[in-house]
Parts: sequence; structure tokens; C-alpha cells
Amino acid sequence: MQTLIVISAMFLMPIFSFVFLRSLFLVIKFIKEENEQKRDNAIITTCFFFALIMWTFSSSILMIGNW
Repeated sequence: MQTLIVISAMFLMPIFSFVFLRSLFLVIKFIKEENEQKRDNAIITTCFFFALIMWTFSSSILMIGNW
């Protein structure tokens, strides 16, 4: 489990962050265009990647605390 957390924090976090920020930008863009279906898809993607980022942060903090 520690290996998964370290790999996620080191290598996947930049990808998670990029996709999160890109989908957040799309949410704002689609709100202005009033395109509900695309907005909803972008919101779901944003929430999913936010959850992945928070999982990585919290797991890293808990893992450091146990060392």
C-alpha cells in the first residue's frame, strides 16, 4: 500500500492536478454557455479527480505520520 501511495504522489499527482484544473475550467466555460450535459460531465470529472487528489494527500500525511 505504501508503494501505491508513493507512486501516486510522485508520478500521478501532476496528471490528477492537470485533469482536475482542466475540468474545472470546462465547468466554468460550460456554465457560461449554458450547456447542461457537458457541464454535468465536467462536474463529475472534477469531483472524481478532486477525490483522487485528496486521497493522495491524506494517505501521504498518514503514511509520513507512521514512519
